[in-house]
Amino acid sequence: EALNESGTPAVPVFWLATEDHDFAEVNHTWVFGADYQPRRIGLPPEAENGHRPVGGIRIAEWPIGGLREALGGLPFADDAIGLIERAWAPGETMGSAFARFLAEAFGKYGLLVVDPMAPEFRALAAPILSRAVEQMPELTAALKQRGRELVERGYHAQVLVDDDTSLVFLLENGKRISLKRANGEYVAQTRRIPAGELAADGSKLSPNALLRPVAQDFMLPTAAYVGGPAELAYLAQSKVLYDRLLGRQPVAFPRAGFTLVDERTHKKMARYGLAPGHLFTGEQALVDVIAGRLVPAPLRARLDATRAAISSALDALNGDLRQFDVTLASALETSRRKIEYQTAKIARKTAAGIMHKDEQAHRDALAIHGLLYPEKHLQERLYSIVPLMAKFGPGLMDEVYRSVRIECPDHQFAVL
Repeated sequence: EALNESGTPAVPVFWLATEDHDFAEVNHTWVFGADYQPRRIGLPPEAENGHRPVGGIRIAEWPIGGLREALGGLPFADDAIGLIERAWAPGETMGSAFARFLAEAFGKYGLLVVDPMAPEFRALAAPILSRAVEQMPELTAALKQRGRELVERGYHAQVLVDDDTSLVFLLENGKRISLKRANGEYVAQTRRIPAGELAADGSKLSPNALLRPVAQDFMLPTAAYVGGPAELAYLAQSKVLYDRLLGRQPVAFPRAGFTLVDERTHKKMARYGLAPGHLFTGEQALVDVIAGRLVPAPLRARLDATRAAISSALDALNGDLRQFDVTLASALETSRRKIEYQTAKIARKTAAGIMHKDEQAHRDALAIHGLLYPEKHLQERLYSIVPLMAKFGPGLMDEVYRSVRIECPDHQFAVL
């Protein structure tokens, strides 16, 4: 939208990750219910089929029943499940189901969805993949040098590149086969393939993580590559591939990142005096913070005054001992740590005792942590969008879209 307003015609394009073969990464999702506790919804083990690109795996029956049970109690659960049922219909592939979901969820924004496994796109990508095979020794040498430069500057390489690294996989018999280089040939399991033979048909090749963005930008003229932190980190290495294979590189633009907070949770945060920084800890740490907030003000003041008085008395004693015998002062330091630990322990036990009596506060702590930092992950890094749609309703996409600030790459808390 911003590019169009500035005079550069542009459309948004979403590249499906259908050619990846890491089934374990995509065979499950995380959701939550009315209690905001994370729940894992997974496909049965028999759904896996070797090293096939995941987009082509066809599922006879999706775990919709488990999803319906997990979302129980959320106000818009029926709407969210209806959208999922329309997209993830029996017999759909993992790629086609996700594409149908995106088309319905984002259709009003003109989002174009690209499946890189479609024959037409395989043909479009073939020239750049063939060229990569022909130039592989020079490309991997440049990547190794780039990796050293990144490490010297205090960064790290996302992908380890060695002399035998191949930037492409072989697509054959429905599988995505890993390749290694050796003596000018490519080794695929027990077979050896000459580089010229492999380069002869680029439509049978699939790029690795470093080459993939280059192939995408070869197929379509790209103004900006919008990605998360991990995707953009790959571009630091991929720059040398862009230079040698394309001679150009699009702007790397950080995608908007959000933690979505409902009004009720926001009010609980205010009640317990919680700032966002308090949330990015373990569950027990958050319970302890809230417990500390529940200690009555007079008792908290007495505990603070006691700790201060003990610290002041120990400071004075330390000064006297140093004048008398420095070894005694050293012994005091050891004892001081024990004294201060026990004093702090009394304060923690006091808070825990109050929390134990306040069951609602304990439930609030678990719910806040489960919604906003589940399993010690950012909300957007663990949960599917589906439970958030079930919580906030059909207008969620519009709410998030209106909250995007392209001038600000920082993670945002959005109260909806």
